[in-house]
Amino acid sequence: MFEQGSRAVDPEGITAQEILQFIRVHGPRTVPRLARELNLEVKTVTGYVRALERRKVVETHLTGRGALVAHLAGTTTRRRRARRRSASNRSDVPDAHAVASDAPQPILAVVVDERVVPPLVGDCH
Repeated sequence: MFEQGSRAVDPEGITAQEILQFIRVHGPRTVPRLARELNLEVKTVTGYVRALERRKVVETHLTGRGALVAHLAGTTTRRRRARRRSASNRSDVPDAHAVASDAPQPILAVVVDERVVPPLVGDCH
């Protein structure tokens, strides 16, 4: 399969159907994650995803870090839809740093005589 690439893939075969079923059940996945979860080589999954993409069964896009994401054709991931919506409404979104700095912070531990001691239950500001 490696020598012929994605052209050697049988879109009706067991592996292709397993990849499609996994995406149907679990949603969009990066190719490396699909490979890990299906116990397949990344090159193998890439070949299948590219072949399924050529047949318009799946669509792909790249993450911000450059990983290939596969999702069923005709579907858009929630994250991508939300990103498109929020891009036009950026002025409506409060600054995360401003919101976080105004909120009371929990006491996670106290240093006593150079030892870290967890706070008592119910100890807050």
